[in-house]
Amino acid sequence: LTLKKIEELKDNFLNRFPLFEPHIHLLWVCITHLVDIITEKKTAVEVIFPNMSMELVEPVYRNNLLADYYNDVTCEVLTAYLKNRFKLSTNKEKITVLELGAGTGGTSSALFRTLKPHATDIHYIYTDVSSGFVQYGKSKYGMSKAFEGVCQELLDAISVRKVSPSYDAMLVDEAQDLPVP
Repeated sequence: LTLKKIEELKDNFLNRFPLFEPHIHLLWVCITHLVDIITEKKTAVEVIFPNMSMELVEPVYRNNLLADYYNDVTCEVLTAYLKNRFKLSTNKEKITVLELGAGTGGTSSALFRTLKPHATDIHYIYTDVSSGFVQYGKSKYGMSKAFEGVCQELLDAISVRKVSPSYDAMLVDEAQDLPVP
């Protein structure tokens, strides 16, 4: 199996299933750099995040039909839950939403748009185990941005474990990465 044959298979697959273009593009970049990774000329992180950029992974999590569908469903479910909580709440305490594994913010950005009318009533915590993703979230969604009031804290998952307050809602992105007890 040659690289040229693999490229033909890739192109045929994309012709049949264009919905997976962001995933296949990322996979193709990894395949074409596999020798560099194996020989340690490059790290996998350098390949997947060239120049510390999210440009290769971000399209997997947003602005494509598949990701947007699941992000929209998440928004609908969380919004319905929050509306019920607001109705039942007798005090004006903020509702705390914890997002574990926020990564590039694909789900977060959809939620921030949806939750913006309730921004003053929500304490939103955007987390990830990678400090790079947390920094990315700070720069893209931090308090100085348009989502002020929704995204109140940016913590890494280790800090969240140490603090461990209660949460009214928890979103777990990339759940397959969580250890099973």
